[in-house]
Amino acid sequence: MTSKKDLSVLKQKSIRKKLVLAKTYLSSAKNSLKAGDFRLAADAAYNGLELAMKVALLLKTDKLSKRHGGVAQLFSLLYVKEKILDASYGEENRKSVCFTKQGAL
Repeated sequence: MTSKKDLSVLKQKSIRKKLVLAKTYLSSAKNSLKAGDFRLAADAAYNGLELAMKVALLLKTDKLSKRHGGVAQLFSLLYVKEKILDASYGEENRKSVCFTKQGAL
């Protein structure tokens, strides 16, 4: 049986791994943008955003959705509606989801 301490350590490792990967995606997005590959830049930035939101969520809850829409909705509920972040964050996140789903680039 896994103890609470073991679960806490596992959660911290998961957070660290997600944060490192989010930074990697951000770096890739910047490089792709410089190279003029706008679609790849948008996708990498979107993936980095999703991982960053998951990290923020894991700081407040153990529940994570496997779908981006669920991650964005829970993020909005826990951070925007609770007024920890300005409402503009929720709106910008919603726009990024729509932008990427439409394949706007």
